[in-house]
Amino acid sequence: MTTILVPTDFSDAARNASVYALHLASAMHYKIILYHAYHMPVVPTADAPMPVFVDQEELEKENMKLVIEEAAFLQTLLPVPIDCITTEGFAVDEILRLEEAEKPEFIVMGLSEAGRVSEFLLGSIATDVMAKTHTPVIIVPEKTPYKKLSRIAFASDYTVEPDTDELNLLKHLIKMFNAKLYIINVEKEVEDIEVDKAIQMMKIENDFDDVEHSHHLPVDNDLIHGINEFVADKEIDMIAMIPHKHNLLSRMFKESNTKKMAFHTSIPLLTLHSSHRSDD
Repeated sequence: MTTILVPTDFSDAARNASVYALHLASAMHYKIILYHAYHMPVVPTADAPMPVFVDQEELEKENMKLVIEEAAFLQTLLPVPIDCITTEGFAVDEILRLEEAEKPEFIVMGLSEAGRVSEFLLGSIATDVMAKTHTPVIIVPEKTPYKKLSRIAFASDYTVEPDTDELNLLKHLIKMFNAKLYIINVEKEVEDIEVDKAIQMMKIENDFDDVEHSHHLPVDNDLIHGINEFVADKEIDMIAMIPHKHNLLSRMFKESNTKKMAFHTSIPLLTLHSSHRSDD
């Protein structure tokens, strides 16, 4: 049965992402793997943190109990099959190990409302997973409730041609929910379309020739502001990007701190990946 991997730390943001994943799994007839990574407890000392000697088996049982309780809560909302897994180790490493073993369709993780994008991308577990995984990741903001996907935006600067593998999940979501796709490229000013960009636009046009879609070239000097304005104007339910090096997503999250780094979008961000990416 196709799976959605949902890491949790039992925070409000993780709970919200779990509920979002639950609704997706129900609509798509998938199951969920609810996962939690835990650490051996440590106590700070003047010199260095010292491990607390505890019963490893008991610690594992306590953490598994928490995961099972979380799964039980989710199943009061929707009767979706949920597998519970917990392991000891660093969260990112363990999530990637589990990804390799289980090969989920995608990973759903929460984003705390407190974190600006600059902070989010510089240090969070979700960011590290997004950067290292070969599986599509859906990042769900803490206050974002589940909403049926009716309008999905795919943001591209047309510098990299996506391959079929990268677009598979996006096309699957569009068809599953009978959604409309908006392909957008924010321009700093109105200008003639260069030949290379026109070729990439035609290729992307061919990739989506079997789904309802439209191209948009909004003009805005601030990339993030331009995307957010488009999202609000078109009432977009999810925005998708491909995190190749040096492309749109990379540029968005490396803007100067003096620029607007908010991107406190109220909608989920889907980062698409290919199982044979060569730009890791």
